[in-house]
Parts: sequence; C-alpha cells; structure tokens
Amino acid sequence: MTIEKFIRKNRRTIQGTIEQFVDKETAKDIEQDVYMKLWKTSTYTKSMAYIKTVVINTCKDFFRSKNYKLSNLNNADDDELLNIRDEREKTEERTDNIFRQKQIKRAVDKLPPKLKEVVILFDIEELSQDEISQKLKCPVGTVKSRLFKARKLLYEDLHGLID
Repeated sequence: MTIEKFIRKNRRTIQGTIEQFVDKETAKDIEQDVYMKLWKTSTYTKSMAYIKTVVINTCKDFFRSKNYKLSNLNNADDDELLNIRDEREKTEERTDNIFRQKQIKRAVDKLPPKLKEVVILFDIEELSQDEISQKLKCPVGTVKSRLFKARKLLYEDLHGLID
C-alpha cells in the first residue's frame, strides 16, 4: 500500500485522534508530522494500534515543544502566571499528566449517564456507596453494579495509560 492510499483510508481516524487533544488548526500541523514520521520509517503498513501510538506520541511531542510552551505563556493571564507550579516539576511529567487528564475526562464523558453519575459521585465527590444510594434513591447493590460496570468500561478505554 502506498502512503497516499494509507492517508485516504485512515485520515479521519488520525484526525479524530489528534483533535481530541488540540484545536483543528494545530491538528493539521500534527497530522502532517504523523504522516512524515510514518512515511520516513515506512511504518504506515503496521497495525492501527501501532499507528495510534505514533499519533499519540506525536501529540505528546507537540505538548513538550517550545512553540506550545511559548503560545501558552503568551495567552496566559497575569493571575495564571502567578500560579505556575514549582519549576522543579519536570516538564515531561506535567505534559503526561495533562495528556492523561484529557484522556480520562474524555473516557468518563463517554460513559452512559447512569454510570457516569455514579463514578462522579464516588470517585470525584467521594461519597460513600450508601450516600450515593440515598441520593439516587436506588439500592446499594445497584450503585455497586453501576460502579463495577463503569470501571470496567473505563479500564477498557484507558488500559493504554497504565503501561
């Protein structure tokens, strides 16, 4: 398969993955970087899982780039600049944390409403299962079941972050 055929076949998937993390204009640049990397290494014939890894790593590279840091600095308010974290924290760790947070938020947003509600109440608002049961007016067993199902779906969606 030629790179042109590969692009025609996979463009929407690659664009969609990139646009989960950046705006459409920036996504175009990152998309071109992805195609260049795949073309130079002739890896565009590999599995889609491998291709997605290249796409995600290219997005991470963008967040680590000097241009991204400068644009964020230029767009920041003075109050935001005062709240910049301790410089000892590694840039890579911050970038990975931002990336993980966006992926987790996206995964939670994809959950069915009843499962999403239980996850937010339990894991974010830190309510007990009994408190959730009272708040939702349903049995504790239902809360436990929904929490189990939600975590299973989140694991399936986010298992790549664990590596």
